[in-house]
Amino acid sequence: MKAERMRTRREQLRIHIINSAIKVVGRHGYAKASMARIAEEAGVPYGSIYLYFRSHHDLLHQLLPMVSETLRAAIREKSGKARTFLEHETVSFDVLFEQTSATSGKQRVFAEAPFFVPKVYDAYMESMAESYIRLMYACKARGEFPNLEEQNFEAIAYSLMGAKQFLLRRYILSNEKAKGVPQNVRDTYLGMVEKIFIS
Repeated sequence: MKAERMRTRREQLRIHIINSAIKVVGRHGYAKASMARIAEEAGVPYGSIYLYFRSHHDLLHQLLPMVSETLRAAIREKSGKARTFLEHETVSFDVLFEQTSATSGKQRVFAEAPFFVPKVYDAYMESMAESYIRLMYACKARGEFPNLEEQNFEAIAYSLMGAKQFLLRRYILSNEKAKGVPQNVRDTYLGMVEKIFIS
């Protein structure tokens, strides 16, 4: 029992350090997210971080997977009643913009990951695309996408992911005072998805 509590405490502290690193990257970028800054943000002694991560490099490799899993969990929770592709995409869009503010650090993790942790970023993109493709197959089996060929699902998945990333960069990351995506931008994106991929 005591050993289990210690493991739980250790994992909680590990997650706390990762979340602190995400905030530091949000303010300073990957290049200036030093261990000293991360330790200060986390409120832990500098040296203790190495009890949880092999190196600075190892810690930075954990950020995007943490951000990704947080977003996926929120999407899973809110998409339970979604029955169509458009309903799923609406939930995905809203969660992404709700969770990824300019001050959270998450968007900068996304924006800089291709340059600082490219293998982690590529794995993330492939995983997200696979999720999209599975959803599209399920929707097509239910009668959606009558005019779309399955061979195009991958291109569609990457197109939608890319569009959302650029919208995040334009309307959130570039504006620290942004409270969220403008309604007209949300309506335009979802209208485009409906018109091009569903109608």
